[in-house]
Amino acid sequence: MTLYAGLALAHLRSDLWSWGSQCRWLSVWINVGLAWGLLPSFSTGLTCEIVAVGHGLAVVMHSADGRTLLYDAGSLAGPDIATEAVSQALWSAGQTQIDACIISHADADHCNGLPGLTERFECGTLLTHPTFARHTGTTVQHVLTSWSDSGGVHHEMARGDRILWSPDVQLSVIHPASEEAYSRDNANSLVILVEYAGRRVLLTGDLEREGLEDVLRLPREAVDLVISPHHGSRNANPPEFGAWTNPVAVIVSGSNPSILDGLQDRYPPETRLWSTATSGRIRCHITAEGELTVQPFR
Repeated sequence: MTLYAGLALAHLRSDLWSWGSQCRWLSVWINVGLAWGLLPSFSTGLTCEIVAVGHGLAVVMHSADGRTLLYDAGSLAGPDIATEAVSQALWSAGQTQIDACIISHADADHCNGLPGLTERFECGTLLTHPTFARHTGTTVQHVLTSWSDSGGVHHEMARGDRILWSPDVQLSVIHPASEEAYSRDNANSLVILVEYAGRRVLLTGDLEREGLEDVLRLPREAVDLVISPHHGSRNANPPEFGAWTNPVAVIVSGSNPSILDGLQDRYPPETRLWSTATSGRIRCHITAEGELTVQPFR
């Protein structure tokens, strides 16, 4: 609005200025307007953004004290897609660092964008399950090497670990245990429970099959927001999981625009579902008072 007001003023006063003066004034005013739009918008509470990366996953979380947590950063469409999408999400929040990054498992569509991010941002702590580093694939080794070369540190985590990521934000590892190593890597996905202001967010990676069965044997964990396991796959989202979580909202990160058609019956009728395939980047915000809002880009 400020930019448009300036343009209108320039038009009304054009009789008083030379053409060269008008051009210089408009150039300055346009740059001011663009710069204003690039300024970071800080807010209280916890923000969780599910970035649109096609078939893949990248979740960017911002705490009230300015800390940034990344959960996965990969895309089946290619590493550059994930790197660019996550970079834009971080830059738009005024961030120049990734304080912590959790990689759920070793699939490329969950981690191949991370090496590119290490070239653009300061890196803190990389957290993975012990099974991650055992992979000999080039993608995993590139992730570990690039993070180390950037000055970041690498630690492993497993069920029972708890991290006070921010003074009011606690992370708990729900799955898997340190000694567990399933033959299917999706089952090894690190499942993280994020708790803030009485609200609970569940990050699930590609949890499915044996890993999902193990999680459903744990005490029930009703949550408010669920990142749908395995990009909304029906097999990874059985009704038992919907009842176990009983979420207010479910977000699917994927490329299939019709995925939600077969997913609503997997969750309670009152649960709201969104997908990055149709909504683009999705921002979820929890206020300090515990109010949860979900805002799709489209």
